[in-house]
Amino acid sequence: MIPPIVRFITKIFHPNINIHGDIGLDSFGSNWSLALTISKVLISVQSLLSDPYAHICMNRQAADLYTNNRELYEEKARQWTWAYAMHEYINGDEIEI
Repeated sequence: MIPPIVRFITKIFHPNINIHGDIGLDSFGSNWSLALTISKVLISVQSLLSDPYAHICMNRQAADLYTNNRELYEEKARQWTWAYAMHEYINGDEIEI
């Protein structure tokens, strides 16, 4: 079995996620194991989102800001969230579920 492809389709400003949405976790590549269920994969992503690992990164600008200016990093991440993940909400085009 091969590891799942885990990728963000919405742009995200994060040290461990590149411009294509690929996530920098080796458990999705060379350290893949069949013991990693989908729930464990999602927990890994959630953990990485809340606690970035800036020493080995996929987005150098995000990593530098995260390490050296956390306030500016959080502001830029917030801006990207509003611009790329909430545009329907901002434009009043909310999708009804």
